Amino acid sequence: MISRTTASSSSRLITSYRSFSSTSSQLSILDYFKFYKKSNPSTELEPKPKPTSEIIQELETKSKPIEFKRRIEIIGQRNPRHTDKEIIRKNLNNFKIHSWIPHNSKYSKKNTTETTYEKEIETLLNSILSNFEIPSHDFKLNNLEQRFKLLKNVQISFGLQIPDLKITQLTTPLEIQKYLIDELNPLKPIYNEHEPNAIRLNNDEFKGSNVSIGEWVFEKQKAQVFRKLIKKSKRLEKESLKEITN
Repeated sequence: MISRTTASSSSRLITSYRSFSSTSSQLSILDYFKFYKKSNPSTELEPKPKPTSEIIQELETKSKPIEFKRRIEIIGQRNPRHTDKEIIRKNLNNFKIHSWIPHNSKYSKKNTTETTYEKEIETLLNSILSNFEIPSHDFKLNNLEQRFKLLKNVQISFGLQIPDLKITQLTTPLEIQKYLIDELNPLKPIYNEHEPNAIRLNNDEFKGSNVSIGEWVFEKQKAQVFRKLIKKSKRLEKESLKEITN
């Protein structure tokens, strides 16, 4: 800023000012890229990707532990958190789920075979029925409170969980006995419910309900069956017309 002083005719000083403006220097786009490279040293520290064959060899030989930023599960490799009992017990931290159905029931403690299990079921069931003063196996369990108490005692004694739908369908002791004989059959295959495709449904289990189970039919199969039915109907129509004309 520059000041200037002048004198007037009346000997009075007059002061005037003039201002200067300036702009800051700006970097070009090339300077920006240079600055960006210098200010980002982390890119130089990034590990170089390994060849796939080298990684596979390290996994197979287990010569070097795998370093993960995030822990992932490898397909085909068992996770010790799910299989090692000591790790599971440590992670649970004494947490227990108390089930009213015991693992070791009165029935499981007996040495039953495929020839004696029906007799053992009948004997144990009769002892339970005697506590509820039920006169015969054909007695209708119309009293819901009595039926639920009886079936709860049956589940505890046999160590078998009965689905809610079956509880509504088992109305007599004879039906309960038949259900136990079918479910506790030693020759019945045991399915692992932890399998991903462990969905095995039987249509007989849903009798008396609004649930029906059938095989899935694809659209192509439906179209093929529909075309066969159309051909059959046309053939029968022609034969009926021939009979009428003759």
